[in-house]
Amino acid sequence: MQQIKRSKYLLFAIDEEPAVDIAALLRGEVEISTESRLSALTPLTEEKCEVRLADLSFLAGLSSSAWTPVAEVAEKDEFAQIDLERLVQKGLLLIRGDDLPSSVPTGEKERLLWDAQWHASAALYHFMDRTPNASAEPKDVAALAENAAADASEFVRRHGPPPKAFHEVSPSEMPVELPVFDQEGGLYEVLRRRKTVRAFDTRRALNLEDFSTLLRYVFGCHGYSKLSDDVLLLHKTSPSGGSLHPIEAYPLVLNVESVTPGIYHYDVKDHTLSLLRKMSPSEARRKAVEFSGGQLYVDSASVLVIMTTRFYRNQWKYRLNSRTYGVMLMDAGHLSQTFYLVAEELGLGAFYTAAINGPLIEEEIGVKAPEEGALGLCGCGVKLVGGSDLGLPFKPFVPRKTDL
Repeated sequence: MQQIKRSKYLLFAIDEEPAVDIAALLRGEVEISTESRLSALTPLTEEKCEVRLADLSFLAGLSSSAWTPVAEVAEKDEFAQIDLERLVQKGLLLIRGDDLPSSVPTGEKERLLWDAQWHASAALYHFMDRTPNASAEPKDVAALAENAAADASEFVRRHGPPPKAFHEVSPSEMPVELPVFDQEGGLYEVLRRRKTVRAFDTRRALNLEDFSTLLRYVFGCHGYSKLSDDVLLLHKTSPSGGSLHPIEAYPLVLNVESVTPGIYHYDVKDHTLSLLRKMSPSEARRKAVEFSGGQLYVDSASVLVIMTTRFYRNQWKYRLNSRTYGVMLMDAGHLSQTFYLVAEELGLGAFYTAAINGPLIEEEIGVKAPEEGALGLCGCGVKLVGGSDLGLPFKPFVPRKTDL
């Protein structure tokens, strides 16, 4: 007996698209109007598909938790209008039973999403933006930096000026002027020097001590708290929602002293590197560019650290919560800033970019969504001496003194 149920992970939308009046066009007239289309989005297939009102009504009449026999549904009048196979192939409908063709999706991804406590809106946000970008046109950052002012002026011409850089509110009384203290040394100097660097000295390898220090003081564990036999919380140098620290580090080594180029996993417990795949230096550089969606500058770095997250590590505690995914993104943000600061303290240049080619990265390192997925890329290398770091120049700013 075959049974069906509606997917738990569905979003319906009404899109407006431009349409040309064909009859008017044949008369030599061009009339542009808009046409509304009903579509469904699902993380099961990671794509949007067009649906009809009859499909929407049919799906709304089904349960997403209990299975309904197809024979029972077939007795309803509207069933004749439904293309059952199409709804199953698009991931809108799940089916089980005897004599199903091997081409029918099993619904395994929905089970994994549910078991891992994915909230529907978070799953849609993460999985609906995963179109591979491996063929993206390479981006020459040097040219982008050189033309930044002209490009900004052209953008303003087309879209108008941006919101003001400094946001002001209307106070109920005179503002309280805070004293301006110029702190010196240590952390304050590192904070002032922190910046994005996109050009590195490829003739010099990152030394092993700096590489080890970077991994330990950004991603390593420095304390623990045992709440029970099963619950172990870690203390790291960056905060994490619920002290759960779901982020994993996978270094793509390009040019590090005494370390073979390739992709590794950083084992936090033992402070070791586990080789996943050895690569030639040229292949490692090519992969770095692919992972970043064609950004050419990344191949001059010494190492590119892929940050993934183990989704269920957080969703185990914050179950079916739409904000849990946002917390994991914040965790990645905390770690990227710590990465910048530690790199600067070591005299290294650093950058951060999104994991633009998430599916390609995940396939390369052997992780499977929805259990673990790529979020971002942190890179660093030896700074160029006497050369451009391809960053923007910034002038000093002092509150209440600098006139802008």
